[in-house]
Amino acid sequence: PAAAACHFMLSLAHLMNRQYPQSLDAAHAGMRLDPQAAWGYELVAQVYLIQREWAKALRAAESGLWGEPENVSLLNSRAEALTMLRRARAVGDAGLTGIATDPMLDPIARDPNFVELVKELGFA
Repeated sequence: PAAAACHFMLSLAHLMNRQYPQSLDAAHAGMRLDPQAAWGYELVAQVYLIQREWAKALRAAESGLWGEPENVSLLNSRAEALTMLRRARAVGDAGLTGIATDPMLDPIARDPNFVELVKELGFA
């Protein structure tokens, strides 16, 4: 499991740098070492969501749901994503510091409500 986690961290680093093929490669390497790790499936789903490959994203997310069923919400509407971001803001989630540059949010980055939230947080 520790070696798989290293691959998942590498996958996340590639994802954050918008290096999607490398992110997928690292995630799959980790999943070969620990096929039950939900994190690997989530990373793969996130890459496919960013690339707008909806069917592949759904398959990856469904494969990892056994560990974290709430992650299926990642595949829902923009409105739900924005609601989740606003909840994160309400509780002071430090993860929002990267909201303006996070590639996982690229699919909603042009949404007027998202742009407004980024401005409210002072990152625009």
